[in-house]
Amino acid sequence: MINKVVAGDYQGSLLINGLNCLEISLGWLKSIKLTKETVDSYYVEDSETKTSVVDSVAKAAFGAAILGPIGLFAGLGGKKVGTYRVVIDFKDGKRSMLELDKKTYHKLSYTLF
Repeated sequence: MINKVVAGDYQGSLLINGLNCLEISLGWLKSIKLTKETVDSYYVEDSETKTSVVDSVAKAAFGAAILGPIGLFAGLGGKKVGTYRVVIDFKDGKRSMLELDKKTYHKLSYTLF
C-alpha cells in the first residue's frame, strides 16, 4: 500500500489528505499534521517510476477491440506510476520514512516549501 509510514516513528500509520496539509493518522480523531510548524526537515530517500501492468493490459485490450493490431501495440504503453520514499525529521526529535505516490508527494513538498 502507498501513502503510509513505512519505517521509524508512527510506522504502519496511514497518511490522510487534510484540508491544507497531509496528516499522519494515529487512530480515531487523532493525527499529526505535516506542516512547517511540525516538520524540521525532509528529503527524498528514493523515487522510482513504474509502468502499471493492469493499466497496460486494459488499454491494449481496448485498443485491439477498436483499432485492431495497431491499437493493441498503442495500448501497451501503460500509465507511469511514481513512488517516493521521503524521510521526515520532526521538530520534536521523531523521525519517519513515508512512502508516497506522486500526487501526495507534490502536496507534501508544496506544503513544506
